[in-house]
Amino acid sequence: MRRLALVVIALVVLGAGCRSLTGRTVGQWVDDRTITARVKARLAETNVLTLTRVHVDTYDHTVYLTGGVDTLEMKHRAEQVAGEVPQVQVVVNNLHVLKVAPAASPPGEGATSSVPRVLRATGLARIDPESGTPAWTRYAGFDANGRRIATIFALPTADVTASGVRDLPVDVPADRLSIHPDGATSYVVMWQGEGDSVAGQ
Repeated sequence: MRRLALVVIALVVLGAGCRSLTGRTVGQWVDDRTITARVKARLAETNVLTLTRVHVDTYDHTVYLTGGVDTLEMKHRAEQVAGEVPQVQVVVNNLHVLKVAPAASPPGEGATSSVPRVLRATGLARIDPESGTPAWTRYAGFDANGRRIATIFALPTADVTASGVRDLPVDVPADRLSIHPDGATSYVVMWQGEGDSVAGQ
């Protein structure tokens, strides 16, 4: 009986702590985690995109999608699938389209690039999604030899204009930084090591 009482007290304390730290009760937190798991499962079932490239997060029944997809159609389909999951009230779609359709490639270039058009002149040959939040998506940037030369953050241009890039989580040393606006999205490139000479254009 004493063990049961201790467990109940621990749950009450944990619940109170959770609410004070996140503004949500334990029940709300569990609901959001359940919604996230359901959205991921639905996306996997539809084969719309791979889970390694899309980050799903839920807060107060609002689902946030971040990461990269190959086409605009995939972006819209992911939002539709997430919105059909029970208990989802709003879907915030921050997915970025990485590939350009073959028709948009200049003559003589057979393969499409996974690098956004605005970053092609920088020397980046490939970018792979790493992680994301509702505010930004983070990518690893590679040169033509497969060496990692940059960390890239894609975020709304309005956010860069309003508050700069001070709040971006950088856990690797960067030699220099460049910002590439592309309409509503801006790419903040943090160059590392040998990539600095490649990107000095």
